[in-house]
Parts: sequence; structure tokens; C-alpha cells
Amino acid sequence: MDCHFTPDERGKFVKDLDYLVLTLPLTDATHHIINRDILLAMKPKACLINFGRGALIDEGDLIPVMQSGHLQAAILDVFEKKPLPKDHVFWSMLNVYVTSHLSGPSTTDGVSRFFVENLKRFLHEQPLHGLVDPKRGY
Repeated sequence: MDCHFTPDERGKFVKDLDYLVLTLPLTDATHHIINRDILLAMKPKACLINFGRGALIDEGDLIPVMQSGHLQAAILDVFEKKPLPKDHVFWSMLNVYVTSHLSGPSTTDGVSRFFVENLKRFLHEQPLHGLVDPKRGY
């Protein structure tokens, strides 16, 4: 490890990044972890990418930062409100890219097998696969 940053050094961490990629779960500690201060600490040509959870970013802070042109781009796969409302400003912002929230390719066969296996587990009162614990955030 070349460098280590503590939570109170987030601004220092992001200041030289070209890309900030978020893949965090949503917990009390990560809710709105990206706010106005962090966004403005990033260099103007940086790109913010969120594949984690929507509420990692305070969208109320992100919108004016993106409108000001401070960041080159935001690529957003997740949002605080889902689905993203049809009239949301993100749809019309030239420096914001909305993606389809597809974390990986799925096949009909693969999804069907997963469903059938979980149905069998449910019927036999066994723990299901793939459960998300909202209290843990993932």
C-alpha cells in the first residue's frame, strides 16, 4: 500500500483522481458519502461513476455541481429514487450519463434456474440465495 486515507481525509483522497468509482453498499456510514464538499474537492476534469447505491451521492448537491460544469462527467447507474422519474433533470444534462442498472448479463436459463432453486428452498423452508439485508446495506 502506497497511501492510506482516513474518513476525515476524503477531500484529500479525491483531489487528484481522474475517476472516482463508487461500488459501496448503502449503510449509515456511506449514506451521502459524496456531497458538495467532496464533489468540489475533485478536479474539474474528473469523472464520478456510481455503480453502488443511489444514496451514496447527495443528488441535491450533485445537480448544481454538474450544472456548473465543475466535473467533466457523472455516470450514474443508481439513484436515490428508483426508478429515476421521467422528468428528472439527469435525463437532460449533457454531462450526466444514465445507465440501465444492469450489473451483468443474464440469461433466461440462468435466471430460471436461480428462481427454481430458490422456489424449492422456499417450499422446504430453507434459507434463500441472493437475499439483501437492508439493515446491512447489501
